[in-house]
Amino acid sequence: MPNPNDAPIRLQLPDILSNWPFTRTINPHYKLTSPLSTSWFTSFKPLPSSVPRSSCRDRWQPAVATGP
Repeated sequence: MPNPNDAPIRLQLPDILSNWPFTRTINPHYKLTSPLSTSWFTSFKPLPSSVPRSSCRDRWQPAVATGP
């Protein structure tokens, strides 16, 4: 059982992209695969129906659209 007087453990992860040697560009297959990826992702219903679909879609798609 943890002691309530102990300070919480804090981890700091390095910024691995700060010295990234490649330019970031949009994946050339993004426009073709984006609707398919969205359909596949939403088929799992990872979020409750109270969360708007647009908020979920807008947050994760740009992250996967970039490539080396």
